Amino acid sequence: MNYSSRYCASLLGILFCLCQCIVEADVVYAQKPIIAEEELVEAAFILQFIQFIEWPIPASATNSGASGNESSFVIGIVGSSRVGMFLEESAKQRMMADGKPIIVKKIITLEDVEKCQTVYICPTESSKTAQILSRMKNKPILSIGHEEKFMERGGLINLYNENDRLRFEISVEDVANSKLKFSSKLLQLGRIYKRQ
Repeated sequence: MNYSSRYCASLLGILFCLCQCIVEADVVYAQKPIIAEEELVEAAFILQFIQFIEWPIPASATNSGASGNESSFVIGIVGSSRVGMFLEESAKQRMMADGKPIIVKKIITLEDVEKCQTVYICPTESSKTAQILSRMKNKPILSIGHEEKFMERGGLINLYNENDRLRFEISVEDVANSKLKFSSKLLQLGRIYKRQ
């Protein structure tokens, strides 16, 4: 099976989740279909990412930054975006592999960041990205963004557009420091970012 075939096959789960999101949000966001479609895809990607990553149990049990609520998996949203809205709606129907429900919360303070397992930073908050990422540095918290210099500032996964398709890149160096374990499938699908 070539790379293209593997890529398509691995995206089936993402597309399934995306279809669910579209059904739920089609009526509400029909006035801006193009923008809504991309944000739906972003939300679907995020929900798939977390299914292919393992969080260290010892760190989760002792570090309040990775276990603000041990009975649930928390995705924090920094800024205002439909991505957060779509995530919240879709997460209601999904659970983590260990049975934990997925909770989506808006980040209000820097302290809130450390109470999440995953944090998505909206492009509108780029001026705050460096400060937010510094708070998560070397901690088992997955940081996801969608901006040009996100990886340079220490982000783990960055979404980007190429040839009218949404893709993603991964900083393996920062992933290693975070103690998160990315599956080989996820690493194969993403572009590997190497700091100069």
